[in-house]
Amino acid sequence: MKDLSNENIIHVKKDGIQYLQFRKLLEYSDVINHAFGIGLDRSYRTSKSNGEEEYNKSVKNYKDLCTAIGINYLNCVKPCQEHTKNIRIVKQKINKGNVDFEQYAYKSTDGLITNKSNIALAATSADCILMIFFDPVKKVIANVHSGWKGTLQRIAVRAVTKMKNEYQCNPKDII
Repeated sequence: MKDLSNENIIHVKKDGIQYLQFRKLLEYSDVINHAFGIGLDRSYRTSKSNGEEEYNKSVKNYKDLCTAIGINYLNCVKPCQEHTKNIRIVKQKINKGNVDFEQYAYKSTDGLITNKSNIALAATSADCILMIFFDPVKKVIANVHSGWKGTLQRIAVRAVTKMKNEYQCNPKDII
């Protein structure tokens, strides 16, 4: 795969894993760690109801990517994405000692927000848009999956509004 780096992103190839990172967010690497995995095994089913093998492939993808960027994969929280406008606040992990993939608390959810440094927000996408919103002043991050339905329902605006209402973020500070 050709190098996808440009003035806004860095294409990293490390330990057989490829991912993108945003140059602007790297300025806050003491507070936030992030990556957009590319070229991974196409397995994205994180529910055990899709089969143990498919689930294990997905967990391995997250583990490999998290290891490459220095995050403990057990801190991952991933919602049950269903092309909605729903955004949830993550205050703590549900499964202690395991990943929080598609927990009932995040059913029908396409965006997660947290201010907890020990929680890694995750999402998957095929042809939809993934967005990261970060307020370096309040140290709040949102990870949003936006397909055409979520875009029409203004999920991005809803994420910023929720950051403002729940954490008193100033929209001018949000990257």
